[in-house]
Amino acid sequence: MSPAAETRRQPPPPPPSLLLLLLLLLLSSPSGGEADPDATSALPSDVCATCHANATCQQRDGKNICTCNYGFVGNGRTYCQDKNECDIGASKICGEHASCHNTQGSFYCICLEGFQASSENKIFIPNDGTKCIDLDECGISVICGLGGRCVNTLGSYECYCIEGYQTENGVEPFHSRTANTSCKVVDCGLPPSVPNAYSAVNKTTYGNKVVYTCQPGYVIESGNSTAVCSSSGQWKEADFVCKEIDCGKPRWFPNNTDIIWDNRTTLGSTIYYKCREGFQFFGEHNFSQCTTSQKWGNITFECKEIKCGKPPAIHHSNMIWNGISKPGSLVEYRCVKGFYNTSMKKHSFCTKNGSWEILDLTCEKVKDFVGIALNNSCLTWRRLNGNAAVNETYQLTMRMLGNDSKKTVAESKISYTTAEEAIKICLELRQDANYSVEVTTGSTNLALKVRIMHPVVEKKAAFSNISIFNDTCIKWQRESSSEENYVLQIQGLRWYQKQFRDNMTYNFTTSSQTPAVCLDLLPGTNYTVNISTTDLNHSALIYMRTPITDPPSPEVDFVSVQGSAPLFSLRKAEDKNGPIRSLDFCYTFKILPKHIILTLQTLFA
Repeated sequence: MSPAAETRRQPPPPPPSLLLLLLLLLLSSPSGGEADPDATSALPSDVCATCHANATCQQRDGKNICTCNYGFVGNGRTYCQDKNECDIGASKICGEHASCHNTQGSFYCICLEGFQASSENKIFIPNDGTKCIDLDECGISVICGLGGRCVNTLGSYECYCIEGYQTENGVEPFHSRTANTSCKVVDCGLPPSVPNAYSAVNKTTYGNKVVYTCQPGYVIESGNSTAVCSSSGQWKEADFVCKEIDCGKPRWFPNNTDIIWDNRTTLGSTIYYKCREGFQFFGEHNFSQCTTSQKWGNITFECKEIKCGKPPAIHHSNMIWNGISKPGSLVEYRCVKGFYNTSMKKHSFCTKNGSWEILDLTCEKVKDFVGIALNNSCLTWRRLNGNAAVNETYQLTMRMLGNDSKKTVAESKISYTTAEEAIKICLELRQDANYSVEVTTGSTNLALKVRIMHPVVEKKAAFSNISIFNDTCIKWQRESSSEENYVLQIQGLRWYQKQFRDNMTYNFTTSSQTPAVCLDLLPGTNYTVNISTTDLNHSALIYMRTPITDPPSPEVDFVSVQGSAPLFSLRKAEDKNGPIRSLDFCYTFKILPKHIILTLQTLFA
């Protein structure tokens, strides 16, 4: 029972006139004597004081009476016991789908499982119109678990498995809250094997597919190459059939060719074609293979008479050629004026393969200032003109600029002559000034202009005055006398052997201010040597060319014999030039005194 209801059932206070009347009666009674019996019986007795704790004093027809409070029954004075409203019946007092719960002087209602109060409160009293309505448990997306489908019923729900799933630990329908039943995806197990085919199995559950592929040497003859795991737990549409590939006998052979074939016609079988002598192969390949399409591959070549054709042109060069393109024919290239040759070789021969030798020759434009760099107060660049050993004179004009970097406040000139390809000039400059430096070449009158803003004193150089001696040895100068670690990375190339590579790496430690190192290099090779320090992070690039030495003369023994002459014997000199090329030597033998000259030609590889 609510406090507001109890407040409404309290009796109203007595009016002021009644209190005044009681006071006058008390005053009019004789003092010190007994009360008048008639007068006492006329006064109303204090009934309200005798009301039960669960009762309320009320006036009716001018009398005070005790009435049990709402929710209690009794005479109002001696007893007021709780009235159990739930005895009326839960459905009558709380409505359908609810349970009634009695309390001291009141009651409350709770909706049964599967229902909820329309007021969305857990407990209620139906005097405000609240009633129990069905609770849609299917609004909870995971109530039936993975693969489950929820169906709402009045006051409950049922779970069923969707297609591709089946019940585990129970049957349909099931109740996920009261049973240990769930839906499990259908698993078809390993797919059936197909003769002469293989498959990559990833998953074997409902809806997954497996694709069959014929093994090498086999192709599809019939059937579907894809099997699907069905809801019944069986693989369906797996009727794949493979058969061995057979291309049959080739239909034709190109002209001017000989064939090499083992008469096999299965997949991968190969027929090789060889051009007959005097003819050259032209096309993509000289063979035909049995393919997965059960056909021999197309032959895309032909055998033609060997001719090299016109030699390839090289930009900025003139070609000296007699117009003959048979094997052994020669063409020479000469760079036009203003360009220089970057390669040692200037000739190309027509080869037996029907092509001219590939040259790495290019004609580069003469350049005097390449890779210009300013390192503090030092200018560095390279000159590329094909004449690195020829002296060049550089005229340097240094102008010290004013604060506005426009007006010249001092000027000096320096002449510098060098034959080096890499040039480095360090200038004596003030650190608090700006400079304009102009460098002019004496031979070509090319000019270089550089601005140096607040130069910084150069650190100690790790490499200077680098030079080559004895063809394979390198020396340089360094300012520091402390021990330094160097790494030499060497790469050797030959223009006449495109596949040739000679790569080496050396570690070198020295404290000398003039280090020198000799390398084990092969003859007839162009080398690039990169020397770098491990702690100063400096490096230098050096280009070297090793010569090819002439072979020694054969050793000749003079033998004087009588009777039958012994057999001649020759001894080949030691090979000191490495695998360069085959050389033909002609030896002449003279037998005296008959003056018979015997000439033998011997080929040494």
